[in-house]
Amino acid sequence: MPAMLDQLKRRDLLRAATGATVVPVQALLARDTVQALSTEALNVREFGVRFDGRSDDAVPLQRAIDAAAKQRRSLVLPSGTALLSTPLDLRGRYIGLLGDPVGHTILRAAGPLTCLLNAQEEHDIIDSPLYLFGLTLDGNGAAKAGVRLRYRHRTVFDTLAVERCDVGIDEVDSWLGRRMNCRTRATDVGWRLRGANHSSIWQGCSFTASRSVHLDIGAGGTAKDGNDALLFQGCDIEFGDGHGVVVAPGATASFDTCYLGEAIGGDVLRSGGTVSIRGGTFFVGHSVDRFGIVPLGGTVTVTGSALRGQQFGTLDRLVAVPASAGQGAGKVTFRDVDTQIKLGGDPFFQGDVLGTMPIRVFAPTLGRNWQATANNTAITEKSVGDARAVRCTAVTGPNPLVGVAAPLANTSEARHQGAAYLIILYAATRPVQLRFTSGTVSRSPWRFIGTLPATSGVGTYVKVDVPVEFTSFSTVELLMQAAPGDQLTLHHATISDASMIDPGPLANLAKAR
Repeated sequence: MPAMLDQLKRRDLLRAATGATVVPVQALLARDTVQALSTEALNVREFGVRFDGRSDDAVPLQRAIDAAAKQRRSLVLPSGTALLSTPLDLRGRYIGLLGDPVGHTILRAAGPLTCLLNAQEEHDIIDSPLYLFGLTLDGNGAAKAGVRLRYRHRTVFDTLAVERCDVGIDEVDSWLGRRMNCRTRATDVGWRLRGANHSSIWQGCSFTASRSVHLDIGAGGTAKDGNDALLFQGCDIEFGDGHGVVVAPGATASFDTCYLGEAIGGDVLRSGGTVSIRGGTFFVGHSVDRFGIVPLGGTVTVTGSALRGQQFGTLDRLVAVPASAGQGAGKVTFRDVDTQIKLGGDPFFQGDVLGTMPIRVFAPTLGRNWQATANNTAITEKSVGDARAVRCTAVTGPNPLVGVAAPLANTSEARHQGAAYLIILYAATRPVQLRFTSGTVSRSPWRFIGTLPATSGVGTYVKVDVPVEFTSFSTVELLMQAAPGDQLTLHHATISDASMIDPGPLANLAKAR
């Protein structure tokens, strides 16, 4: 790196820091950049800026910014606190502001402000870089936003902290940004992306202690491409009362090796877009009434991640059931994850997320091996591959039911009063009741186990926490109140006790695809 810097003219280095040449600022070490720029850049003290924590520095600091932009030079800010009574205007000013990376360069709101730094352009300008380094923006509970950004492409925020604002960073129509080692804290919304911010990267950033949403990936914006191809690498989203990440329909985002959801009071991820989570750690269950993932549409794929339960982190808190949450359908898929979540609840997942598990089975595993059953209905049935489909064609009396049933076998091997372990892969036009019985159509004695929600596509239902004496029953059945046209399709069913869960199949929540 020193050899590289020696080959660069200082003027080239200055322009690199503001994006004016092909030398990318992320290729330069921060200390080398600051050292070189401290010689060539303007110093704000030349313009009467005090940074003493008492004086209003807004006017002299704005003069320094204007001079630096006019001379195409960057601006070095010292350690200390500058009070601002008005926002600093960065519109049309393509410069670098460099402070103390330890966090000692603080720009603090002296009263109510729309923002601390205003970089909202009126028109789209492709070459519109901005470099912010080593700054702490303190809204002091009075600023609406720390930074407002629009039409500022290829901007670089490095070691930038924003705190005590309504919105930390409010960003729209800004592409190809690079954000390294940034932090939002004690905000209502940490980082808001309102649309058309495609192909930007966040590396090692932290979104903490937000009251409403830590990371809000919205829609809209002027450009038609929306919030697409957003990448978060090694980022933290943790603590605070708000939701972790909210993704609007149509937006796409990837989270690589991130730390998501520790001590999050809201849902960790609410997504209507396309989200990929690869590696890292995903926490569930900090609050009793919140979920890890709420699928509002689109798809969420979790691959190779560690799933960790917190105080209320039972399996039924991992994914919200769209029907019970009053939301539209969304698909959540888990692949090759490591699960350390408490057993319990009645979790339902969109799609085939569990697959076949290597455990003792007390009923036929494939739907084709089950038999159709009915009460006061006329039905048709058929096998489709490994699935069994039963359809109601007419109602012939009261309490019309259709379903499928299979015998329980080898239950003498079951652990006495052990917990039932069930995985049901199915589709149904109405809710389905799962029962252990002594014959079809709930012949006594029988025991109700749980209700599987209606789902137009394939869904997976899991039950792991029902103490049951298997030898008291001879049959397991799925029954649905039916009207003409209703259909139940069973693809797969694992019925067992919990003797092999230790840690068992839930340690790998999904089969490899």
